[in-house]
Amino acid sequence: MNRSQNLVRGVLDEAAMDRAGSGPHPHKADLVRALHHYRVVHDLTMTQLAGRCGIAQTRLSKLYKGDFAEVSSDKLLTSLARLGVHVAITIDLDPAPPYAGLVEIRTVPEAGPCDTGAKAQ
Repeated sequence: MNRSQNLVRGVLDEAAMDRAGSGPHPHKADLVRALHHYRVVHDLTMTQLAGRCGIAQTRLSKLYKGDFAEVSSDKLLTSLARLGVHVAITIDLDPAPPYAGLVEIRTVPEAGPCDTGAKAQ
């Protein structure tokens, strides 16, 4: 396992722990995982990602290790938006069970090339 995999393992472990209800920052872990996914897909170093998203590299490293206390969810959402990621928040005012009271973050996988409907000639 390389260093990058070790760093993200901390984030993944934290996210799993939070999902079980034992951690205070489940959604921050999801947002950091989205930052990591962006970094991997775009083949960026931690320093490059930090520069693009507006989070100091040392702070980003702490986030990767599961230390979420000093960064707000708003900062993480803004950082994703700075990367050009589409961040959408949907509020359902009348959810059916089991969704009542649930807060969730979903990462949509990167889509492949767009199908414009044009036919090859």
